Amino acid sequence: GYSVQHVHEQLFGTTVGLSKRLLVISAPHSDYGNRGSIDLREYFDTNGVYNRGLGKGKAYIFHSRPHILKLVCSFGEIPSHGSFVLFDKETNFSTSFISIHEGVKKLKSIVEQIPMIGEVSIEENLSHSIETEVSWSIAFLDVVTDGVPQLEPLWHGNRCGSCEPFRKNNITNIHPHVIIEIISALGSYTQESELQGGDVTSGDSFGYSVDIDDNQAIVGAVFSSAKTRTTWDFETGDLIGWIATGNAFDFQPTYGDNSRRRMVYT
Repeated sequence: GYSVQHVHEQLFGTTVGLSKRLLVISAPHSDYGNRGSIDLREYFDTNGVYNRGLGKGKAYIFHSRPHILKLVCSFGEIPSHGSFVLFDKETNFSTSFISIHEGVKKLKSIVEQIPMIGEVSIEENLSHSIETEVSWSIAFLDVVTDGVPQLEPLWHGNRCGSCEPFRKNNITNIHPHVIIEIISALGSYTQESELQGGDVTSGDSFGYSVDIDDNQAIVGAVFSSAKTRTTWDFETGDLIGWIATGNAFDFQPTYGDNSRRRMVYT
């Protein structure tokens, strides 16, 4: 038989960065020039000649769909007064009072009071049909457990005696119908893209370090040689690292030249 020590050793997972539902994983020895068949099961070492010296390195971006719940409040007509709370069955925690006129920013801060929930993203919708309906879609960006958050709405007349009754102009009582629907459950992490510097070369170890914040990632290449990637001397006319959006530098360089001998005047 064969004794396989390494098959395509790329140091995948050397460093990892996580932000909300995005995950970046590095492989600083990847892209070392292997051209083997992807359909062939290999029984021998396929590290290449020298992975560490030939591998350029890459970083891979993965995304996981979050739990998304829809909080729906239905009324015969929009009340001017009234409130409800969200009760978390797992922690027996009740939020502070929520008005249907609550702004998204305030509702976000209230939901994030719930233990173990972390950051959420909220979108509000208002529709007019047979009944008037107000709804919010709540995406749980930090929740990593498989179970959907067990939230239950409570209001006056439904196990919340301290909630303000729903009324129109503080006179007519309005009976609400408040429910929570599951829009989607937590998804597995799937690869969305891969990152590699445009000027990366063999042995750079692109991916030696990584981090991610929201939708911005930073990747280190510890053995990258000192290359000029951005110029700050605009008088040379060299705009390396920049994208020109106007015409201010069309006729550079200008420093020390005879302005009347520029191409624009000939």
